[in-house]
Amino acid sequence: MKSALAYCGVDEKSLRRIGHDLVAALEKVAENAPEIFNDTENWRKTKAIIGMINSYYKEKELEYIKEGMKRFPILQDFEEITKALIMVIGERIGVPNTQLNTYKASLSQEKKPLPGKYYIN
Repeated sequence: MKSALAYCGVDEKSLRRIGHDLVAALEKVAENAPEIFNDTENWRKTKAIIGMINSYYKEKELEYIKEGMKRFPILQDFEEITKALIMVIGERIGVPNTQLNTYKASLSQEKKPLPGKYYIN
């Protein structure tokens, strides 16, 4: 999100103030490109899902193991909003259609099961 903000002309000082705060980055994206979140329900859902992982991301708990109970969004919901953000921000900042179409095509490929219950694209 911060690279999209830089593309939109947000200065480096403002980007540094955002730090690793995903909600602040999301709000800044919405401020600089309001057409991305013209659907209020979609905005609320996106902000809620990003908000659920925000503190873990800010504290590097997604990179380094920290014991204790954590609450994560439903994986399918997180995956859905992540894909949507990639597409909308990609279109907004001028990612070539060939790249976006390749990305879309990769999303429709069948997922391959790993041992256990996990899947990869």
